Amino acid sequence: MSALESFANHFPRRTYHQGTKLFTSKTSSFFLYLISGKVGLSQIGTDGQTIHLHRFYPGSCISLLSLVDNNDNYDFEAETDIEVFQIPKDSFLTELQRDGAVTYELLVHAMGGIKGLLTRVHQANSSSARGRVAGLLAYFARHQSGNDGDQMLTVQVTHQEIAEWLGLSRENVTLQLQYLEEAGFIQRENRVIRILHLEGLQTANF
Repeated sequence: MSALESFANHFPRRTYHQGTKLFTSKTSSFFLYLISGKVGLSQIGTDGQTIHLHRFYPGSCISLLSLVDNNDNYDFEAETDIEVFQIPKDSFLTELQRDGAVTYELLVHAMGGIKGLLTRVHQANSSSARGRVAGLLAYFARHQSGNDGDQMLTVQVTHQEIAEWLGLSRENVTLQLQYLEEAGFIQRENRVIRILHLEGLQTANF
């Protein structure tokens, strides 16, 4: 058990159903340590469209954004049923000052998230639709597994969800996934996409 998980384990467990908006007035004074499930971070753009920014997987601590920004412009939503440890902010901040191991682990998690966001920003501004779809699948696979070297990963995501994340049409996403499958990078089965060649998704010139 990691230092962060060991600390979080001292606090109450809570469950939230898929679709629940987190950090309402009742939960704004807590951080959440994600035990199981997935949480999406999004924001409403000036055109009224939802911008998908990040996805949190088990082991993540949510929401550290409140350390630097207390506004409510971001939405945290349970993408699946989730289970969390609910940690009071005061207790969490006290532990960060007391225990260097917890602080270091949290920093590594945060830097991993920032790296993923920077990669997606780069792809959004420089890649073709195919490259953006490939990059998003690699992003989900890396964060879901925690192991860049695993070549047989699975990602559970629909064509529509990919379209919403990337600002593409669903039809365009379907075409790009079909190409990636025919090229041997992925294999599709309903909501599950099996990553057959992760390194290829990350390095191929699309």
